[in-house]
Amino acid sequence: MLELLAGQNIGVLENEGSVTQATKKKKLIWFTSSHDELWQPQGEQTVASVEGGDQSGQAVKRPKRKRDESDVDHSDQEANSQLFQSLTNEFQVQCSVGSLGDLKKGLSPDTVKVLVLGAPKTLLTQEEIDGIVKFVQDGGGLLVAHSYDSLFEQERQVYEQDQDPPASEEDEKYSTNYLMQEFGLRFKRLLSYPPEDIAQFEPHYMSSDINKIFLREPAYLEILPELPDEVLGSPQVVARLPETQEIFLVGVDVQYGRVAAIADYALFEDDYLGYGSHRQLMLNIVRWLMAENPIDCLEPTMPSEVVKGQAVEFRMTLKNSSQRRLEYVGCLLEGSRGVEIRESRQQIRSIGPFQQTQMQWMVIPHQLGDHQLRLTIELAQRNPLFFDTAAQFECVPDGEVDLVVLDDSGTVPKVLEAGKPYEVVAVLKKTVAVPDSELQVQLQSPSHKIQLEPLKAGMSNRWRLSALGAGTLPITVRVGASERKVSPFLVQVAESVQNRIERIEREALQPLIAQLQYQVSQLDWRFDSEVIRNIPCKIYTPEDQVRLLNSPETAEQKLEALRVARQERRSNRPLIEYLLNQVAPTFSPLHGCCIPYDPELAAELGQRHRNFAEGIAQNLLIAEGEEERLPQNLAALVLHEKYGHGFFFSHTKLGQQLAILYRHGMTRNAEVKRLKAPYPRAMYLRYRKAIQALWDSSVIVNEGFATWLELTVLTQMGGVMAESAYRRRTFLFERDNGLSARAKKSEYFEKFPPFRISRYREGCEYLQQIQGWFGEDGIRWAMAAFLKATDVDLGIGESNGQVQFALEPEVLEASLIKASQNDARADMRLRDIYDLLQGSAEKLRSEQKRLKFGQERVDLDEFVDSSIGQKLDW
Repeated sequence: MLELLAGQNIGVLENEGSVTQATKKKKLIWFTSSHDELWQPQGEQTVASVEGGDQSGQAVKRPKRKRDESDVDHSDQEANSQLFQSLTNEFQVQCSVGSLGDLKKGLSPDTVKVLVLGAPKTLLTQEEIDGIVKFVQDGGGLLVAHSYDSLFEQERQVYEQDQDPPASEEDEKYSTNYLMQEFGLRFKRLLSYPPEDIAQFEPHYMSSDINKIFLREPAYLEILPELPDEVLGSPQVVARLPETQEIFLVGVDVQYGRVAAIADYALFEDDYLGYGSHRQLMLNIVRWLMAENPIDCLEPTMPSEVVKGQAVEFRMTLKNSSQRRLEYVGCLLEGSRGVEIRESRQQIRSIGPFQQTQMQWMVIPHQLGDHQLRLTIELAQRNPLFFDTAAQFECVPDGEVDLVVLDDSGTVPKVLEAGKPYEVVAVLKKTVAVPDSELQVQLQSPSHKIQLEPLKAGMSNRWRLSALGAGTLPITVRVGASERKVSPFLVQVAESVQNRIERIEREALQPLIAQLQYQVSQLDWRFDSEVIRNIPCKIYTPEDQVRLLNSPETAEQKLEALRVARQERRSNRPLIEYLLNQVAPTFSPLHGCCIPYDPELAAELGQRHRNFAEGIAQNLLIAEGEEERLPQNLAALVLHEKYGHGFFFSHTKLGQQLAILYRHGMTRNAEVKRLKAPYPRAMYLRYRKAIQALWDSSVIVNEGFATWLELTVLTQMGGVMAESAYRRRTFLFERDNGLSARAKKSEYFEKFPPFRISRYREGCEYLQQIQGWFGEDGIRWAMAAFLKATDVDLGIGESNGQVQFALEPEVLEASLIKASQNDARADMRLRDIYDLLQGSAEKLRSEQKRLKFGQERVDLDEFVDSSIGQKLDW
């Protein structure tokens, strides 16, 4: 859009603040230059995930939209290159492009009518936010148009700022959402599969004469539950995304000004302006923001279902938005075929300045199916307004009673869950023309496992249902004063997730832990310690696990992804890859072994994403229909998390130091802003590079050991457990690429690159090879090699609830990244040990055998430790 300014006789406000104006006009429409050419005409846009927010290490690819030539409006071949010219001609104002930094000079609605933030990538200062809010409250119009990419870029910058907090609050910058909360709105990234277009709109001046708009990188909007006092009335939703019904376009009246927010700026870019109704939509939005629309359409109401032959009202409020009286306003409501509208044409003699009047029509459908109402508003000496979809509804058959059960998200579940509340709606379709008061519906259940109570006092068609147990349970429906009975409805109720989790923990997990405790204790006596025994191991719903392990800010995005995943009905690879990285079995030095469980979600996602079905089932314990795998999957995860990672963090020098850092929030992707200031935030910022390198240096050893322990014990258990070891090995070695993704953003791995893309493979293969070289003592050699690799003392301790570092940050960082010796690098130590043992395994076996049967008696652990230490000088 910016290049259009050349040769357009339009003033340009440069980022440096200098002004070049070919002509001076009385009013401005001011666009900010913050979108920076977000899109390319073709191809895919790759977006790296935000560390600490997404933490996936995966690139998220959003498909580009390609339009057919038939979609372009060829009536004006230059439409794509004349947006500013169109605005100039339409409103007799000057269009200018500038930076928000010039808000320091102040904006006045007397000189600037509309301010447009076009897909802003850069953050805002508090001074800029205050200036924009004051501009709107004084009577200005604000258009904020975001996109998936620009919103993502702002989130990335917020994260980076949180990692490097500014020296003072005055230097802190904020995302556009910080501004939008002043108007009761918030932009959110769309995680569901992006739709192609929108063809249904709510009646509003902005949607007048709009038929279809095409989308490229949509986000969506959310109306905040508590609106600021400055917002007048409720925000007016103009358009929603199809399928998900998320808000796409909304208008807000704020004291004397107006705000419009739209969730895809691409509609107004040069290469998209000619598609659909984009150009008209832009003109409508700007006219509404300038308060030059003569009338507003508010609060259209129409039932979503209407019984065939039944008359219902369509209502809508018309508001005069101008300072002049509106004379002779004509309204024509038309319906699709099979819809009768009584007094379809109505006329209002006048509407006073800023006054409103309510319109109503009687609508009678005579044909079953979906219907739409069209509305035309005729204004004296002004262009009429056209709404192709003033309302839509379904005409349903007469003479039935139906029960609709809804969960808390408003969707109809296939199976109800015991212990979870639901809303029951009774839809009564009368067979005779009698008053509704004579046909009250009553619900009862002969089963003590169902509780029913009216949702609100006096409400006769809605109830709250709670199932107290599982099974196929009946609900009896009675209609009318005669209480004539209708055939009972049967609802299928499954055991609640929480009850299932408690049962699995009681009947499967606890006995399995006792068995595995014995197995690992046979491998090494250290597993029989009280510390290992006391490591918690629990199963959670995915949402509960996310809330437990994350801060509220980090959890919000993950919970949103889970919500979308439960509603998504299309293949959505970016969403699945995100969930695979964010919702998985996890060991926490604070909470122990945490296993997410949701077989229904695993089955649904696996059906739509066959290539990821195994990973989804592993991450959510099992998929529905695969209950026979529960013991094997549980055993694998408990071995990996509780005993593998639990042993690393509790019994190795390196792991114990990392556990201290973890408990104080000093992880690789620490949320700096959540660390208390000045301590431990200041300390973390000093040591951050060293801490990140330390965590990176432990990945191959930590994950490799947990994998080796898991596969070794499963194989020794025999039967189906041994069979599951091969399945797990393939999954961990072949399906994971987490190390490859992590290496791209790591200074440590740039210096010491991993040999495998899987986090689990390299370290495990070293330990398996060492185990194989030493026969019946191989497991003890592998354990000793692991302990020697993690025998790294970096002087990190804890005293009086504070982390203590014995080394200065520069020294600690140098020992991990710059030093020529591998003393501090656990993964490099394991590689050195592997290389040493590979070349001297036979000699060491002979020496071990001589000591075993000779006069000398040497403990094997001491022998291994001294053999490695002497040769590697550790």
